[in-house]
Amino acid sequence: MKLSKQIHKWKEKCLSDKDLVDIEKTILIAFYSIRKLVDARKLSNTTQEMKINIFSYQNVKKVTLMNWHKIDELYNLEEEDPEQCHLSFIYNQLIHSYVFMIDDNARGGFNGIFFSSDSQRNKKVFKISADELIRILDTVGNDYPSSVHLKFNEVKQDYDVLEP
Repeated sequence: MKLSKQIHKWKEKCLSDKDLVDIEKTILIAFYSIRKLVDARKLSNTTQEMKINIFSYQNVKKVTLMNWHKIDELYNLEEEDPEQCHLSFIYNQLIHSYVFMIDDNARGGFNGIFFSSDSQRNKKVFKISADELIRILDTVGNDYPSSVHLKFNEVKQDYDVLEP
């Protein structure tokens, strides 16, 4: 919820270079943390399976270390395809991001991010809005699972998490 408030502030102000760095650090740490919560079984199935609204844009030119930041040259930003995905898709794309660019609004404030993993970069770039990021962070921040169902797996010598 603290992160959501910070994103709201970034939406309303003209971003400085320091803000751009802070946004990238904040988002990457947040989504790495979300992945760790999922791996530790500390987020509910409802949160893990929530539908995230994103947009995708087709690649038109090879993405390399020297040009990854030239999104307008590498992807067809004129044709935006709405998509829905799960939280795991977002955190995996971000954790393995090859492309990560801030999308700013007309006032120079934070509008969202463009991102693509190393494996997706020559196929598509994705965009998620600041409002959708806020929705994700608020949902995760308010998720307190109250129970988990486990069964010991003799082969793995560990527990399997059972679906309710």
